[in-house]
Amino acid sequence: MPLTPLRLKFLIYERGESITSLAEQFGCTREELSKTIRGVRLYPQIREKLASFLNQPVEQLFRSPKGRKRQAA
Repeated sequence: MPLTPLRLKFLIYERGESITSLAEQFGCTREELSKTIRGVRLYPQIREKLASFLNQPVEQLFRSPKGRKRQAA
């Protein structure tokens, strides 16, 4: 079961990092990291870096992109 965005943020803060500082370490923008955490955008490299930072498999942190349903515009 994937973690909620709030739980992901808590784990980041628990390790003494902020979203901004972690984004700098990952070489991405704060917005890209935030969207990845919220599940708004799929950035595979950021997901992998975040999973490595948290010492957890990607599948445990995020919902599978195949399981997402697109909403009609």
